[in-house]
Amino acid sequence: METKKKTNQRRPVRVIEDANMYLLQLAPGLFYFRTAGDGKPMDVAAPSVATHMSYKDADSLCVKFRAMGYNGPVVADIYGRLIDNEALGAERRIQAEKSAKFRGE
Repeated sequence: METKKKTNQRRPVRVIEDANMYLLQLAPGLFYFRTAGDGKPMDVAAPSVATHMSYKDADSLCVKFRAMGYNGPVVADIYGRLIDNEALGAERRIQAEKSAKFRGE
């Protein structure tokens, strides 16, 4: 009879680029829901109904829609607040602290 060796696996640290906690704000109060068949973005007024995605994915869509001529797309958090460099830096610090605490540092 074979016994399985139990390994101590650590939970992966959440990184800002992979967290599904960002929205794409197309215009004030309107958030990305999905892309229509013609490639144009469809919007919704309720952030909770909008597509939640990683920062990287939201930023990529933002670049795509700006290239199509849309002027309003920006990345927002799940509360509808715009993400700027200050917000990204704060999130990175929080995640670094959580990671260090998790590892016992």
